[in-house]
Amino acid sequence: MRIRRCYTAQPLAVNQEVLLDQRNQHHLINVLRAQCGDICVLFNGDGHDYHSTLIEISKQHVKARISVCQTNDHEPSRRITLAQAISKGERMDWIMQKATELGVHAIQPLTTARTTVQLTGARLQKRLAHWQTIVIGACEQCDRAFVPTVLTPLSLNAITVNAEQTGVVLHPGNHPQLPQAVGQAADLLLIIGPEGGFSETEISLLNDMGISAAALGPRILRTETAAVAALSVLNLSI
Repeated sequence: MRIRRCYTAQPLAVNQEVLLDQRNQHHLINVLRAQCGDICVLFNGDGHDYHSTLIEISKQHVKARISVCQTNDHEPSRRITLAQAISKGERMDWIMQKATELGVHAIQPLTTARTTVQLTGARLQKRLAHWQTIVIGACEQCDRAFVPTVLTPLSLNAITVNAEQTGVVLHPGNHPQLPQAVGQAADLLLIIGPEGGFSETEISLLNDMGISAAALGPRILRTETAAVAALSVLNLSI
């Protein structure tokens, strides 16, 4: 059986006994049929894997004892923040999952002129929590020990590029191809638009911020396809 990875938000250390939350408890007991003595790997986002043994399993709780702490070296060499226009329904969930699997450092949801999803108040907080849960699950699946942060949505004109970052926006047209546009830059802000793309006014706004446009082949891609394709290309081009 594949060793189960479990995320927990609490501090972790060797020889510590850890009570796992209900989400992990349900999966270990009801899905994996785990038993005392089974091995699991705990992580809390600090970049380490904590190899543990399940020592107590009951309907009330699951407890594990940590035996070994190891550095997890599965992070990509590029640090990429994905600024992604919010999509409808499960498309955004899919982007969150796949971007995490592909090593993104953070995800910045965006509202744009052609964004149709509007999130405010309690609905926004519920969606952010939902997206962060998807990201955590993807980290458990793909053996990451760093958990990308899902940031509060911003409008496009509120985007900023820090001094260490190279900003690039995907946009069809006569632009440099993505690998050439970013070169060997190690810290990227990758901006991807909604279905229907960015308006020329929005592209001009980003250009004025020092964010250059780049192409990703001759075809028009769906927004979720563009995110996965771009992250894959960037992982292989440095």
